[in-house]
Amino acid sequence: MVRTAIDLADADGLANTSMRRIASSLDLDFATLRKSVDDRAHLEILMADAIFAEHPPPEPPAGDWRAQLEALCRLQLLMYRRHRWLAEAVSFKKPQLSPHVAGHTEWAVRGLAGDGPAPETARRLAATAANFVRGHAMNLAQEPPESGVDEDTALFEFGLQRLLDGFAPLVH
Repeated sequence: MVRTAIDLADADGLANTSMRRIASSLDLDFATLRKSVDDRAHLEILMADAIFAEHPPPEPPAGDWRAQLEALCRLQLLMYRRHRWLAEAVSFKKPQLSPHVAGHTEWAVRGLAGDGPAPETARRLAATAANFVRGHAMNLAQEPPESGVDEDTALFEFGLQRLLDGFAPLVH
């Protein structure tokens, strides 16, 4: 069911991915689908978590906190580019419902905390990095898929480097 919802959202956008349409695609009646998923918001959380599950954080590269965060942010941007609706569906407010989304955040926190900042500071830095990528992806979702990928990548990389420059005094 979640895979069907993801496929429909990839093809036609999140707004056009209704629970009735998913039920129809699976040749189920709507009531049967509702037994598995509470509501659309819950379905969107499951969809986002499934995408994050397919893209676990990279093995920490031989390097410092910065290299680790760069790798994670680039992975997340790739996910958002492949699933243009994903930035809208990701929820940082209910991490207990999204263990794989939370796993990305925890991976970043561990990489940051190992280099010095207090755990709460590391958590805030990890959330800031994730929200930078998500915000960039929200802008991408409003553009045609083929428009200005090279320019977009340059802007993303420039912004990411400046963000991490700002993190540096807090990490050390």
